[in-house]
Amino acid sequence: ADTFRAGSLEQLEEHAKKKEWWCWSQWFWHWVALPPTKWLLYTKVTANQVTVFWVLLQFLAAYMLLGDYLSRVLGIILYNFVITILDCIDGNLARARKKESYRGIYLEQIGMFLGMPLIFLALSWGVFSSTSQLSYLYLGGLGTILYLLSRLFNVNPVWFGSEKQELMTQIYGQSSFRKKKGLFGYLSNIFRRGQPFNLLLFGVLLNQLEIVIISYFICFVFEAARKLFTTIALLPRNK
Repeated sequence: ADTFRAGSLEQLEEHAKKKEWWCWSQWFWHWVALPPTKWLLYTKVTANQVTVFWVLLQFLAAYMLLGDYLSRVLGIILYNFVITILDCIDGNLARARKKESYRGIYLEQIGMFLGMPLIFLALSWGVFSSTSQLSYLYLGGLGTILYLLSRLFNVNPVWFGSEKQELMTQIYGQSSFRKKKGLFGYLSNIFRRGQPFNLLLFGVLLNQLEIVIISYFICFVFEAARKLFTTIALLPRNK
């Protein structure tokens, strides 16, 4: 039984906290997700069920972005805020119940990789439908490919054998912007879903979808190229 569930949010936070936060928004949304997490602890809802739910919600959010202005605003609120909170809830549930699993991590990664391509394609199709300019459709398709390539360019430590896994894990971390400081680290947060007050949100609210598509396309080009060349530079030349 979850004996702490009747306690305070501070007690729940002690049970559900992560080992580290790589940016302030992670900590903030973790705390926002604590009250619904506490309520769900009284139910039989599992962390993996919450994960599957928010992964599927991303399809709804993308579909809503194809509608009129109000539909797009509601869709981006769903994607940037509701899904972000649910993403925090599943982790809180798993840690609070001490039922973290590899399956849960895998499902979450699928959700993270699916979300942005769905949203970007939906925005591109929406702009194409309203302007009849094929260029935005091309940007949407090519941008999605580049986004997925930037994930493909990540080093998988398993490829290099068990004796090299620690080194390859370090290279994987060094090639990521997640924990980077400085200008590029802060700029990357402008585009990140984990930072809900991002360019995507303001672009939809201000109805500047063309600027959003072009900006994110440039970001995807830069990230794919940076990931590839940074990883190659970090890899040792000799085995």
